[in-house]
Amino acid sequence: MIKKYYQEFLTYTYLQRKGILWLSALLFMTIVCMKAMDYMESDRVIDFSQFENDKALNNRHASSFKDRLEENYTNEITNPDSPIRSFNPNSASDDDYLEMGLSPKQVSVIRNYITKGGKFKSKDDFKKMYCIGNSDYNRLSPYILIPEQRKEMSKKLFDKPKGAYIQKSDITLELNTADTVTLTQLHGIGTAYARRIIKYRDALGGFNNKEQLLEVYAFDSLHYNQIEEHITVNTDLIKKININIASFDDLKRHPYLKITIANALINYRKQHGNYKEVSDIKNLTLMNDGLYLKLAPYLSVN
Repeated sequence: MIKKYYQEFLTYTYLQRKGILWLSALLFMTIVCMKAMDYMESDRVIDFSQFENDKALNNRHASSFKDRLEENYTNEITNPDSPIRSFNPNSASDDDYLEMGLSPKQVSVIRNYITKGGKFKSKDDFKKMYCIGNSDYNRLSPYILIPEQRKEMSKKLFDKPKGAYIQKSDITLELNTADTVTLTQLHGIGTAYARRIIKYRDALGGFNNKEQLLEVYAFDSLHYNQIEEHITVNTDLIKKININIASFDDLKRHPYLKITIANALINYRKQHGNYKEVSDIKNLTLMNDGLYLKLAPYLSVN
């Protein structure tokens, strides 16, 4: 068989035979190199010691972070074995903390927390301060004394089973003359509500009845029921609009007068002359009984 291949080989031209020989030699060298590399890799030992050392170092850094932070705040402690008395962290003075062995930096952090409205409600709250390490907390925790917080009402808010509020005072206010300060004397009426009431009163020209308070923005029946018995309304103080001389702009500013109604009032006056009575506005197509009853107290013809 070898002789057969040799004979076939001789049938190729010189260049073909030369190319086959070079290709065979190249293939042989490739196989030899691959075998050599496999042999070298098999004898190579990978050293993981550096990796293990780095890993251990990172673990030590992570576990000691809080200890290093604590050290940053406690490096100025002069006498950690100072005698300790029971203390309330909410009321203890800076000198008290220093006598307990805390550093000025730690005292500064605690004081800043309290100054900004922070409060210690339990020992755990004191422990959560990042400037207080485990060693300091374990040393001080047996002496922390925080009085139990009791919710005591300074006065009763209810005098009836249904929850009717007792007023701040027994005064009675007149809505059309009261100012912002006076209105805040009523229970449940803060500065914001007082300003809204006066703003709406000015837009109306004065209140015609108490119930109009319910038309004030965000003023609900709960607030109304609290002050109803402590307010009065003097309708003589209402500023009325003379519909015989009022302009369109004067009319449309009133909360009860929509643009369409204001325009109808002007057009009717132009077509029929001055109004003789306020009740003449009932002749307007857009006027209904409900709207008339609301508008009438705010209109005049002279």
